[in-house]
Amino acid sequence: MSGPAAGPLPEYPAWAREPAAWWRPSEPSNVVSNLVLAAGAVVLAVRLGDAGGGAGVALVACALALIGMAAVLGAMVHGLTRQLGERRWRALWRLTLWVAALVNATLLAGIVIAELRGPAMTALVAVALVKLVVAARHAARDGDFRWVVLDSGLSLAVVAALAAVAWLERSATAPAAPWLLGAVVVSVAAGLVQRCARAPHRHLTCNDLYHLGQLVAVYLLYRGGLLLAAR
Repeated sequence: MSGPAAGPLPEYPAWAREPAAWWRPSEPSNVVSNLVLAAGAVVLAVRLGDAGGGAGVALVACALALIGMAAVLGAMVHGLTRQLGERRWRALWRLTLWVAALVNATLLAGIVIAELRGPAMTALVAVALVKLVVAARHAARDGDFRWVVLDSGLSLAVVAALAAVAWLERSATAPAAPWLLGAVVVSVAAGLVQRCARAPHRHLTCNDLYHLGQLVAVYLLYRGGLLLAAR
């Protein structure tokens, strides 16, 4: 889950060096969909944070807030390409990747702490931290978002596995499980939609559909988090 589009660090576009109105955003629809995702994620993060529920739920709320931050950074990367200039644009892209990696680690650690105890919890929190270091290192080195996609996939797989086990073993006492599974499914589906070969409309791109799908996934995570807090 994150704001920017998937793929390696793109070349600084040639059109960004051409004279044009300085105030004109580069990709208006991408900016709007990123900001919609950011607003929704931050509002839900605040509400979840107010629900209490311990360290695990607090980390999930933090992950939602970080999704909002990544989306704002993504809006700047896609909307202010010309205004930033190549050097600042590349630096901001890498910062966006770091925040996206932090989202993955925080979300995984939060769900693990909320669902597990003992050595299993410690081991998986350690995995989340190691993944964060590896993804951040690669983002800093080559700016390739594919490392963040892989990192996100691993986090979502663990979250889905924990939710599935909880649902199968104790469905009556694991009301958050279907919401968490739904969030994983929607997030993966949104990632697949982002790969679409042709945008449905010039003002509704594949990236826009991805951001809107991620907003649905964020809401499902929020509902799951509320149920974790209420246990």
